[in-house]
Amino acid sequence: MKILSKIIISFFVLLLFFSGCQSEEKVQPYYLLTKNTCDFPCWMGITPGETPYTELKEIIDLLVRDYAKKGVVITYEEKPIVHRNWVEYIYLEMPGSEAYIILDSNIVKEIKIIFLNTPTVAEFAENFKVPDKIGICLSSSRARPILFYDGALVFTKTGLLNIDERTGLVSIEDFYLGRVDEVRLKVIPEDNHHFDFTFDWEDMSQTVLIDINKTDPNSDCFGEFIP
Repeated sequence: MKILSKIIISFFVLLLFFSGCQSEEKVQPYYLLTKNTCDFPCWMGITPGETPYTELKEIIDLLVRDYAKKGVVITYEEKPIVHRNWVEYIYLEMPGSEAYIILDSNIVKEIKIIFLNTPTVAEFAENFKVPDKIGICLSSSRARPILFYDGALVFTKTGLLNIDERTGLVSIEDFYLGRVDEVRLKVIPEDNHHFDFTFDWEDMSQTVLIDINKTDPNSDCFGEFIP
């Protein structure tokens, strides 16, 4: 009877353990966007192009303490530039995500928030908000849809070009089922908001056909937008 009791207890302990692991795997860090304390590209008081390293450290330390009170563990580390008196980037690790705060001459240049559990585009829009527009960047063999928000670019996973043999057009199918990769926050001049192709959110509810010979001549895909 004691052996049976131990087996039952062990079973429930394992069940709780794996349940915890499963829920942790499903964590999506939407709160990093919905609970933002300033307007993008600013994030939690950190503004690309403005915030100096000393102020950045203070904000991060405060962020770590505040979220610890809510039961959310945030850890971070710095990567210094060898033989130079400044930091290249600060790496943060949070439940369901990681972030890179990139500096240039001790001033924040760009913030990248990576969604480790890669939600679908539809899930992301539902839990955050529908983007202002959808940009498509093409390379010789791949297409990368980008969700455009005021002050933020949300990159999706790239996919191989799907070319219709009959028409020669590139087709983008099942866009809403694509996977979100990362959020990028940086200062982008108003006149640089150009992609190879641009669509509205509703346009992507069906298969979109693209003539690769008609890309936007002002596209920044091979400048600001491509990693």
